[in-house]
Amino acid sequence: MDNHMRKVAIITRHSVPNYGSFLQALATQRMIEELSLIPTIIDYRRHDESPSALINQYCHDHKNPLYSLYYNTFWRYSHSKIEKVLERERRKYLKCSERVYVDSLSNIYGKYDLYLTGSDQVWNVVGSGKTKEIDGAYFWDGLSEDSKVISYSASFGDSDLRADDYNRCKNWLRKYDYISVREDTGVKLLNRMGYRAEQVLDPTMVIEKDFWEKLCQKSTLRLKNQFVLVYNLHSNSNMKQFLMEEFKNSGFDVVSITTTFRKGLGKNIFCPEIADFLWLFKNASCVYADSFHAIAFSIIFNTPFVSTLPKEYSTRLESILRLFHLNNCIADVISEKGWKEGRINWAYVNSVLEQEKDKSIKWLSDSVKSLYL
Repeated sequence: MDNHMRKVAIITRHSVPNYGSFLQALATQRMIEELSLIPTIIDYRRHDESPSALINQYCHDHKNPLYSLYYNTFWRYSHSKIEKVLERERRKYLKCSERVYVDSLSNIYGKYDLYLTGSDQVWNVVGSGKTKEIDGAYFWDGLSEDSKVISYSASFGDSDLRADDYNRCKNWLRKYDYISVREDTGVKLLNRMGYRAEQVLDPTMVIEKDFWEKLCQKSTLRLKNQFVLVYNLHSNSNMKQFLMEEFKNSGFDVVSITTTFRKGLGKNIFCPEIADFLWLFKNASCVYADSFHAIAFSIIFNTPFVSTLPKEYSTRLESILRLFHLNNCIADVISEKGWKEGRINWAYVNSVLEQEKDKSIKWLSDSVKSLYL
């Protein structure tokens, strides 16, 4: 099969103001390039996820005028900052189409040889306020039934769906030739719908480690002392208390990555560049986080970590911990300091990682080949 002229349209959550969302999009693009295919990230945006729409929704949800003041000043500034950081990286690294919205997405239909969904929480609820929904665009809704369509490492973000969402997703998935998902819970959900699905790794864990290390080398961030890194996307007072006890008399500096004006523990690094973000995970003595991609990069760099499970959509984190037999890294069950040497058997973890990488690459390669034999 000659792949060299095959054009692949990728729809994913690349434009969310979140580091993991950008990094998985970059990794998916690279995986497609490694197959000698030509990737294009479809620059799909939702009107209700624009900064102004989000601010209006938050102000509507909180009638207190002080909340309106907060969202129109501090939140607007912090959102603008992280968006500027990530937009620079998108322009630098991602090969994107022209920008499209739900009413113009069909303009790109018929222009590509293969349509790929994923990775990340493309099949979870998106949007804000009353417009929250599972978005058919991420299922290529309206695309011709004879198109070639696959998903790579897509995520529902949860283990179940509401009845109406279940039926809509089941219908949208009929056009897919091959389906792979990121979580084992996603495989079970799809099996219930009558679809065969494969669990594969998040693309950030599949591409070569050297790619991420080269990005780290572009960082200008330098910290004099050994440090532990905190990256919590969700406010959690119990977790804060746990961390304060954990770090007491530890001898480490504490560094927190923040993207809002919610103060983190220790030294706060506000909206770091991508190279700095990765450098922090590579060089930390231990990572404390409630983020899926924080766990992923801790595993990639063999950085000890402790995972805190968020109240919503924790199945994403639980799934990756099960896959690598790292359930003992959950904050609620850990009995040792997170940075204790030997707490994680990295030889075993790396062995699993290599096996799963090979399996994931083979699944994607075989799926593409079978469509063009």
